[in-house]
Amino acid sequence: MTDLYKVDKYNENFDFFDDEIPENDRLYFSLGDQLNRARSILQSRSREQIEYIIESLDWMLRESSQLEFENSMRRLENEDSVFINRVKAFKLFSENYDIRNQPNLPNASWADYFATLSLVTILEAIHPENYEYSISHLDFPLEALEAVCIAEFHREIEQAESLSAKRKGKTGGKRKASKFADIINKVLTTYRDTPGLSDLSNRKAGYMLSEILKEEIESSPLDTEEPEHRIEIWLGKYKNGKLTISE
Repeated sequence: MTDLYKVDKYNENFDFFDDEIPENDRLYFSLGDQLNRARSILQSRSREQIEYIIESLDWMLRESSQLEFENSMRRLENEDSVFINRVKAFKLFSENYDIRNQPNLPNASWADYFATLSLVTILEAIHPENYEYSISHLDFPLEALEAVCIAEFHREIEQAESLSAKRKGKTGGKRKASKFADIINKVLTTYRDTPGLSDLSNRKAGYMLSEILKEEIESSPLDTEEPEHRIEIWLGKYKNGKLTISE
C-alpha cells in the first residue's frame, strides 16, 4: 500500500531559523504566527538536529500510514466521515514510539517532533514546487497550527517534569525511534571499521555499504528507499562531524 503520510526532504533554499514569510505573500497572515512559535520551541536545536528529526519523523509517519488507514476504516463503520491528516495520525500513534537515547538527538522530546512537523508544513506551503508530495493548500495553516499547539502542550508538560513520571514503567512494547538511530550507527561503524571504504567516494562507499548491510537494511527504516543515496548523505555528515558514532 502507498504511504498515506510522509515528510519530503528539506530543500535548503529556506532557512529554518532566519527566513521570513514575505509580507506580501498570501500565507504571511495564516502561517507567520505558527512559524515563530515553532522556532521558539526549537531554538536550542541545531540545523543538523532538525534535519535528523525530519528523517526520523518521515520514518514514523510512513510506518503509521497502514495503522491509520486501518483505524479510519474501523471508524467509518460507525461514522459518516473521518477527517485525518499527518498531525492527527502522528498524535494518535506517537505513543507507540520511544524517542529517548538517540545519540544524534540528545534529550529528544515530542515538542521537538511536533514543532518540526509544523515547520515542515510551512516549508511545503511556501515552496510546494520542491516537494513531490504536498497536502492541499487549504490544509497547510490548520495542520501547522495543530502541530505547534501539540508541541507547546508537550513543552509545558516537560517543563513541569511530569512527563518523565508518566513514562515510568510504560516503555515495554514500544517501537524505538532509536531503531532509526541504530541503522545510522551500524552504517557508520561498518564504514569506519571496514578497510578501504574510507578511500572511496561517498557515493561508491554508500553503494558498497548498502550491499554489505543488505540484510540489516531490509528490516530497517531504509527498506522503502534507495539506501545507497541516504547512506551517501550520512557519510558526508559523518565526515563533517554532523553525525557521530555511539559506542
